[in-house]
Amino acid sequence: MSASLHKKPLYRLFVWLGLIVGLAVFVWLAANELSAPSFMQSDDFVEYWSAARLNLSGGNPYDPQQLTPLQLQTGRWQGIPLIMWNPPWTLALVMPFGLRSYPSGRALWLLLNIVSVFFCADWFWRFFGGSVRYRWIAWIVGASFGPALRVLKAGQIAPLLLLGIVGFLYFEERRKDWFAGAALALITIKPHLLYLLGVAVLIWIVERRRWSILLGGVATLAITMGAAYAFNPALVYQYLYAVQNYPPQQWATPTLGAMLRVLFGAEYFWLQFLPPVLGIIWFFDYWRRNREGWCWREHLPFILLVSVLTAAYGWTFDYVVFLLPVVQVALWMYQSVAWSWYKVGLLVSYLIVGGIVIFSNMEQSRYWWLAPFFLGWYLLSQRFLKPQVEHKEAA
Repeated sequence: MSASLHKKPLYRLFVWLGLIVGLAVFVWLAANELSAPSFMQSDDFVEYWSAARLNLSGGNPYDPQQLTPLQLQTGRWQGIPLIMWNPPWTLALVMPFGLRSYPSGRALWLLLNIVSVFFCADWFWRFFGGSVRYRWIAWIVGASFGPALRVLKAGQIAPLLLLGIVGFLYFEERRKDWFAGAALALITIKPHLLYLLGVAVLIWIVERRRWSILLGGVATLAITMGAAYAFNPALVYQYLYAVQNYPPQQWATPTLGAMLRVLFGAEYFWLQFLPPVLGIIWFFDYWRRNREGWCWREHLPFILLVSVLTAAYGWTFDYVVFLLPVVQVALWMYQSVAWSWYKVGLLVSYLIVGGIVIFSNMEQSRYWWLAPFFLGWYLLSQRFLKPQVEHKEAA
């Protein structure tokens, strides 16, 4: 016991030294590498930065003609201007980064995303009952998860969805419903991606009479919308005009809806939204069968997987939200001590797919199989690993 007490301060010293060294390396990279125009030429952060700049100046953050000169001057994008299709209230979250120059804003954005990914991986590990002593397993998952590395490289906004999920789960368990609703508002950054979670929460709120969660979410959206609207009173009209006049119907995304359009005709834009309709039908049946003993810890990972699988739009970097079920499976693998052919198969298949996501330069549309893979992989892990864990705990 005394030996462990002597080791604990030393352990903390090494942790803090590691953090300081890591921060120093990041600052050096931000000043010398991340600021160079040659780094990550096709960078999605440019859409957030340029939209934030325009909104702060009272311009139109959804106008391609106004976005083009801002995006060209960064040296990061020379093609068709990227439009930030996230709902208008999202601008309140990115406007602080628009106050900075592009290089420093991009570096701060990268730091925010890195912290979000590692913090959420660590929290999910402990949420599912993982030992604090072995939390480094979750860190390794976060550092090696293909979609997580993709989202960091692309400068996308999806890690904030993870923060919203963490906040909701944390505050909901402690009955701090206003804060739970405020955190959940973050998933509306990409409402099309986690639409089933939104449906599930709404039905659950009505069922449990947890109205404060809804009020907390609405209040948060009103505040953020007000912050964005204060700089640009025409914001809502500009967003609706963009959606109506040049919707993103030409995007070839790795979704089931896009595959349906490839099979039956790209002109049938409505096919893009057929999977979400089927997803909602599926969820109502799923809710009917599980409503009595509903537990977010039990059902949320599966809902996330089905929601992304059936989303109308989505990209490989959006699959960073799969970090929750992946960390859960990592815990099952750790808890099921004995090695078996299916455990090896699950691990090897995960590593192979991760390598493809990280190192392949395929077009996005060719990743249509990625979401189905993660859903099937999770179900197989649940089938072969989770029962062993439950049996072990029962014994």
